Amino acid sequence: MYNAPSLTPNIKKKNGSNHSLVVAHEGNISKETFEKIKAITDFYNEDNDIHFKIIGGPRYGETLSIPKHLQSRIELFGWINYHDLLKAMEDVDIGLIDLDPSHSLNNAFTMPAKLFSYLNNGIPVIGNKCSDLEKFIRTYYCGMVINKRNPSYLDYIDAIQYLHQYPNEWQIMSKNARNVMQETYSWSHMEKRLLAVYQSLVGNRQPYFLL
Repeated sequence: MYNAPSLTPNIKKKNGSNHSLVVAHEGNISKETFEKIKAITDFYNEDNDIHFKIIGGPRYGETLSIPKHLQSRIELFGWINYHDLLKAMEDVDIGLIDLDPSHSLNNAFTMPAKLFSYLNNGIPVIGNKCSDLEKFIRTYYCGMVINKRNPSYLDYIDAIQYLHQYPNEWQIMSKNARNVMQETYSWSHMEKRLLAVYQSLVGNRQPYFLL
């Protein structure tokens, strides 16, 4: 059972072959991931090939500082209303997932809510090597997994360039991303699983709760 959103209606169709790519990072962002985003954007700066959207924000007590020459290319949305997420993501081509599994079992084995936000909007993802996340992406072919636990910004650039150079692959991943939410993982499916759990507890009358 996953913390997946309700199915987004009427997503904007993208073609994945635009000259300029829009990449999003949604949710809480670490200082390390933000440094990678700046380095990725800086790599493309001369050709103006890439634009980043950061939807969410830093950890408590941290701030994000964008160098002047990148301020037109990295957009900080901050924490937005849940219902505004569709609008913020309608022009996004790729969703970035950069988790540190080294010291966190949560990152190593659970799947982040941002994954389902991307898939819900038909956005292929690029993620690093985390157990369940890797299995999910490879099973449904809805993005790319970098075969490293802590990829560098150059590793992410290689993956981004691949999707940019092969728009047909991007299209397949985008379609798979949307389909997996429609068929299996949107909240309409998750709530049935949750209700089944509750019903099994009531039916078995196990002493899980104090009455």
